[in-house]
Amino acid sequence: MRVFLLLIFFHFLFHCQSFDQKSKSQQVLFESAIQEEKGTKAKLTAEHYLISNERRIELFKPYIQNLKGGYIGVGSDQNLTLAAWARSEYIWLMDFDPYVVRVNKMHMLILKTCADYNCFKEAWSPTNQSKTWELFTQEFGKQPDFQEYRKAFQLAMHKYYGISSRLRELDFMTKKFGFYSFHNDPADYTHLHKLALEGRIRAVKGDLKKNGTLRTISKIASEMNLPIRAVYTSNAEDYFRFPEEYRQNILALPSDESSYHIRTISKGVKSVLGHPDGEKYPEEYPFHYNLQKIENLKEWMRFRAFLTPVSILKGRKEISKGFSIQESTPVIEKFKETGRIDK
Repeated sequence: MRVFLLLIFFHFLFHCQSFDQKSKSQQVLFESAIQEEKGTKAKLTAEHYLISNERRIELFKPYIQNLKGGYIGVGSDQNLTLAAWARSEYIWLMDFDPYVVRVNKMHMLILKTCADYNCFKEAWSPTNQSKTWELFTQEFGKQPDFQEYRKAFQLAMHKYYGISSRLRELDFMTKKFGFYSFHNDPADYTHLHKLALEGRIRAVKGDLKKNGTLRTISKIASEMNLPIRAVYTSNAEDYFRFPEEYRQNILALPSDESSYHIRTISKGVKSVLGHPDGEKYPEEYPFHYNLQKIENLKEWMRFRAFLTPVSILKGRKEISKGFSIQESTPVIEKFKETGRIDK
């Protein structure tokens, strides 16, 4: 009996050591150099989107909880919510706007420094900006683009369009839609805090429709044996029509059957897709909220036809007002239109 127990103990010890070695190896790969893309900024409605204006992201929660694996997302604070729900193990935040990238790095530093949300919230309060700027100066002061961090910080501290306004809006979303996230779920915040402490969140500059940052992330994740389980693109697809490099970027993702593409769409919402109640700008910029398995999206990316988000979502399954899941394939949609499956 004693020998049997010793065998169990050594077996357990061996697996613990193997797991620890694998984790260390993954971390080394995760920290691999990424050549950040250069280029002009896209023409958007606003100059910078340092905070999200999507109010109904709670619609995604039941489908992406506990996906684990890797997470890739554009934009800012909404990624904290989505990645915490997914319990993502490694997070890449990429955006073509360098000011968004800098704000994400600031978020990461505060997450690392603050053990709870109240501390995080206070750090972004305009009344505490001197203390917070001192923290950022210590972290980023020797970087060559330090003055650009100063500008990003000033934008982030704006009274009406800064981060504190978005954090107040999270409370509104809770009251209005039953929204629970890192701001009021300690487990969500603790997960993000732990990832920040362990260096498992990276913020990099990158363009979804170029062969560069996203392709490199996919290569790193593949070498880590880490499936990318969540890719969030906000409404970026409104601004392009699935060019070849974007298609190849999606096809290169090391995804599996559990992986989701998380998107919002603003074009075609009023005429075709619809939007949920409670949007921040229901008349000007309402969003449709959509989920699509990445394996399904890959089928569409292989489909050689002119595509728009609306055309891909023709066969969507309506879950609720303004929220859908895309499951239909291009072959099925073509058969509906022509009665033929041939190319």
